Amino acid sequence: MDIAIRELWRIGFFEVIIRPGHPLFYIFWAAMAIGAAIQWILLKKAKSVWTKWAFTAVALFGLLLCEAGYQTITGWDQLVPLLGYWLCLSLLLGASLSCLLRCCLKRRSQ
Repeated sequence: MDIAIRELWRIGFFEVIIRPGHPLFYIFWAAMAIGAAIQWILLKKAKSVWTKWAFTAVALFGLLLCEAGYQTITGWDQLVPLLGYWLCLSLLLGASLSCLLRCCLKRRSQ
């Protein structure tokens, strides 16, 4: 499962995260904020456990699909699953940040 992560590192997609002014910088942080907002709303409003964690499960499934797509596609077409992997990873990072904040705030209020 780490082949796409190594390729993202090699290409420089993780370097873009800390470079303001690059279009992918804004796309990454916007996707992370969207992922955090969706997960926050689900954790706050949903009643069942499956509904609370459905977004995280979908993002993980997207990571698996993009990893499989990256391993099976050759040439320049590998860029599409790599971008999908990068976006799913940013959504998942936002969702995990939201879960951590929710747990910390819930513990502090008790």
